[in-house]
Amino acid sequence: MAVTYHQSVPLKLSQPITADGSRLTDSARQAIPIADATIADVEREWEAHLGHDRMTQLREALTELREITDPYA
Repeated sequence: MAVTYHQSVPLKLSQPITADGSRLTDSARQAIPIADATIADVEREWEAHLGHDRMTQLREALTELREITDPYA
């Protein structure tokens, strides 16, 4: 996986709720596909290391933990 470094700049990611019910700024919306691609890269790397069955177990365990760690789940 290639890693690209960018200069750090202050970034406002949330704002008052908009008409569509979102709090995301345009900058945050633009970051979504980049974050999704990074997540997919990490998941592919982990699955290559763990194998399909163990990766499925990891996802299931993390999903269960979300119930107790994420107040918005």
